[in-house]
Amino acid sequence: MRPQNRNPAFAMMMGCTLAIYTDPMERLADAKDATREGETQHAAVNALLEAALDCMVEGDAAGAVERFERVLAIDPKHPEARHGLVRALEDAGRDDDALQVTKQLIAEDPDDVLAVTRLSMLYQHKGMIAEAEAAAARAKILGWKQELRSGAAPKTTF
Repeated sequence: MRPQNRNPAFAMMMGCTLAIYTDPMERLADAKDATREGETQHAAVNALLEAALDCMVEGDAAGAVERFERVLAIDPKHPEARHGLVRALEDAGRDDDALQVTKQLIAEDPDDVLAVTRLSMLYQHKGMIAEAEAAAARAKILGWKQELRSGAAPKTTF
């Protein structure tokens, strides 16, 4: 049985559901329970994502990078894995790699607010203040556009 989420705020930030396994074999059992090929692949991806998030919670950024990369080997366009990889690379001190993945995300989806926001943060960490400010302004505008499309009243504070 899975225990309650230990850090739901972190899981929300990552855009995932976080479930901490007390027994590593339980995670593998989840993947083995699926019988059809598609379900097995889906279960394997979910198990790897959960393992990556477990690593993030435990402060093992390198382990998280490895697991996110394994998810991407199965599903190269998996959005949570791609965004998680950026965060894990950053936490592992691999800002240049994180920057490269983030730029790739933005090239594929220029309206990805999370990727543009992360780009701003990465630029800030690298001391590229003008670029960071430009990316932050772009992310804010993209956020407003999303709010307008969803029918929500846009927030106008910076």
